[in-house]
Amino acid sequence: SPTSASVIWVALVLSFYSAARQWHHHVRTESAVGSMGSIRVPLVIVAAVAVWYPAGVAADAARPHILFVVADDFGFNDLALRDGETTNQGVPLTPALNQLAAEGILLDNYYVQPSCSPSRACFMSGRYPLHTGINNWLPNVAVGLPLDEVTLADLLKEHGYSTHAVGKWHLGFYNWESTPTFRGFDSFYGFYEGSEDYFQHTTSAFDLHREPTAQCGPGCSQLPWGDQGTYSAFLFTSEVEAIIRANRASAEKDPLFIYLAYQSVHAPAQAPQEYIDLFNTSLSGDAYKQRRTFAGMVHCMDEGLGNITRLLKDQGMWTQEDPTVIIFTDENGAPTDACAQIGGNNLPHRGGKCSIWEGGTKGVSIVASPLLKQSNITYHGLAHGVDWLPTIITGVLGGSTASTKPLDGHNLWSALQENDPTQSTRTDVYYGITDGAVGEYGPALRTADGMKIIIGGWGGGTGQFKFLNDTYSNTNASQGYGMHAIGAVSAAPPPNSSKILLYNVESDSSELFELASTHPDIVAELHALVTAHQQTGVPQASPNASCPQKAAASTDNSPAGKGRKYWGPWC
Repeated sequence: SPTSASVIWVALVLSFYSAARQWHHHVRTESAVGSMGSIRVPLVIVAAVAVWYPAGVAADAARPHILFVVADDFGFNDLALRDGETTNQGVPLTPALNQLAAEGILLDNYYVQPSCSPSRACFMSGRYPLHTGINNWLPNVAVGLPLDEVTLADLLKEHGYSTHAVGKWHLGFYNWESTPTFRGFDSFYGFYEGSEDYFQHTTSAFDLHREPTAQCGPGCSQLPWGDQGTYSAFLFTSEVEAIIRANRASAEKDPLFIYLAYQSVHAPAQAPQEYIDLFNTSLSGDAYKQRRTFAGMVHCMDEGLGNITRLLKDQGMWTQEDPTVIIFTDENGAPTDACAQIGGNNLPHRGGKCSIWEGGTKGVSIVASPLLKQSNITYHGLAHGVDWLPTIITGVLGGSTASTKPLDGHNLWSALQENDPTQSTRTDVYYGITDGAVGEYGPALRTADGMKIIIGGWGGGTGQFKFLNDTYSNTNASQGYGMHAIGAVSAAPPPNSSKILLYNVESDSSELFELASTHPDIVAELHALVTAHQQTGVPQASPNASCPQKAAASTDNSPAGKGRKYWGPWC
């Protein structure tokens, strides 16, 4: 039949496309990627796909919509399922996330990197920072996710998806080729940098951009000055809702990939006052002043996710015939004792953002979809942020990742569907290094049975169980939390590459009891695994020498800009 012939033709074309990309991969250079000359053959093939791929076909079990949601600086214990916090009226801190977990799968051995950019690079590439070179957060310098990395958005475009990025990018913007619409996305609405004012969308200059088409550069990218004064969680939620409604109104109804990276709940500590006031009674007193603001930030983000989930269901996009897969993840632990402490909670884990203690790296992740065989379950197998790319492309779509560089991620779809870690090929997690001065402490690695090695003598920061402006040394002394918890210090010790720490984080998730001296055989085994990983690594990404090394804000002299400064590509 014509339909069957089209499907066969698509399969053949996509196979040839992947082979072509591999064939010419070695001649692509960073400066050439994105130019017409460097991708002439693939563009011809994409044109063929555009003709032959069945148009007007909504998402189905083979091509479900994908909503990938990232929370920023969200702690392990900031999920209301774990800490039980509520508003004054008894509403959970995170009702929407609680509901997603009830309808899906909560991953409780899930890991991310110690800070922003490394984790985002993992999500986009399926590769560890060890292999992308993005080992620390990216300041405003001439560095970005290497342009020869194939992104998750690139791959989903090959499968006929309409791809949209909303919110925080933080993977480089020194040149246009590093910005989202040149990395596989059909549109972008959000900010390039790592943090900014939630209402004014500024650091020292304005950083909010609307880019409505693929490869939207000069003359296309817009500065939405009129959005100043509106809280970012409201803006980003509304943008996603508009994308969904536009998709439902279109004739094609292509499957959607929406990458929603909320600014929430990164510093600065800002939320609309009415959301902070929701916690005046349940988190009363001066001791909880910071936590009240943080709770308002969390609750506002969660409300946005709940509104989006409700819209998907109202639009018929939560059925077996037209399904959505929602993946929620944080990108690092809450900053508790370093890196802009703001009121997050990683208990029972020590340390926080920028460290390779469990508090900095053990993440929060939920998967929900009508395609899941089971719901309201907890998956205990190992997982890492690099796993989402192969899980989506190979597991959910049955597609190929042959066009990427060698992946560190594993396809977890069958293991998640069956709630059976034995169906996963992941046997360890490589944490990498701390994000202070790059290489200060680490690397670290843990195995599926819970044994964790830290090379360098420390995991970063103070290693305290800090929460709010004090520790749990009084109220939680019986549990070992606090300033004087076993092994905690008032200041981080000097790095010592010859010193090794060993913990069993399966039985001792708080990393209280160091075991290296009593288990030299395990130390040797894990050290060999770390060495094997390190031998495949690449250097830390360095600034492009052909560009000015520090961003300089530009001036918008348009009637709307009124001569105000903004951030944008400068090379």
